[in-house]
Amino acid sequence: MINMSHTHVCLFEDRQDCILGVKLLVLSARRHEPQWLFHAFMRNMNQEDLDWLSNQPNVMLRKEVSTPQTGWSVKPSLLKQLLSETGGPVIWCDSDIILASSVSKLIEHLSEEVFVATEEYGWGRSKGSRLRAAGWNLTESRRLTSTINSCLIKVNVCHRPLLDAWDESLMDPTYRQAQAQSWSQRPLHLMGDQDVLTALLSSERFAGIPLFLLKDGRDIAQCFQEDGYTVQDRLRNALMGRTPPLIHAQGGKPWTKGPRAVFQQLSPYNRIAAPYVKREFLQDHWLKADDPGAKVMETLFFNEPNLCGIIPAFQRTLLRVWTNRSTILRLVR
Repeated sequence: MINMSHTHVCLFEDRQDCILGVKLLVLSARRHEPQWLFHAFMRNMNQEDLDWLSNQPNVMLRKEVSTPQTGWSVKPSLLKQLLSETGGPVIWCDSDIILASSVSKLIEHLSEEVFVATEEYGWGRSKGSRLRAAGWNLTESRRLTSTINSCLIKVNVCHRPLLDAWDESLMDPTYRQAQAQSWSQRPLHLMGDQDVLTALLSSERFAGIPLFLLKDGRDIAQCFQEDGYTVQDRLRNALMGRTPPLIHAQGGKPWTKGPRAVFQQLSPYNRIAAPYVKREFLQDHWLKADDPGAKVMETLFFNEPNLCGIIPAFQRTLLRVWTNRSTILRLVR
């Protein structure tokens, strides 16, 4: 029996090496969002980890995943399933997110008709909806200057037609063939599920759906490479004495076994995760930086979540600026 007094959250994972992220999301939500009930759709997981999830008071373990889709392409299908079971609203949350504070306070003022998602990181490739809508032969009736990131979505029953169209697009043979290619080979509009969602929400058919995007850098830290979480946002949040409520370990995971890049060792995700790892005796090999430079930066910035990785972020930003400058100079010549 589903408890209707909870906020229902859809959680999916089919990679055993990402189960630590699932656990940290569940633990951080128990602290900051006690009303969240996770419907945890798990594939390919060890029984020990499934038992751990079953014992969490804010988790309903769902072993059977009805959709044949994998990875991020399961999102619309599972959201539709939970909407049918609960009557809505339903939240989707990626398993590589950790909560630093309450998310509900950011969206509780919104009406049920509003579709909630987040902004993609600012350096994202060819931002916005124009090229993505064109790739799907859709008329762009709402200009989205930021690409949508689907790591967190809130939907209701009124969004069922959009979810149907999204699901159908992700089943399209052209899209599925593109997913088998490397990132560099995929056309922009076929990069991933969120590129398709961006195209649809900008289209003539769905442009009338009220849309609210959680702000990149303020509401969510999109920790992609060194400067997905930008220097400006790091400084602003540190000066304000805050951390974005949502920390998204986008791309390479900081808990990855083996060599890790310096920016992964200095991620704000690690700092927010540390208390839960220690309390629950979870894998902790990844929490301490092993690179000498990373250790210095931890000490220099007193392990402050926003500032630890600011030097790698600054270096990456300078590289981007220099690369763009060089490109412009070549074009001028």
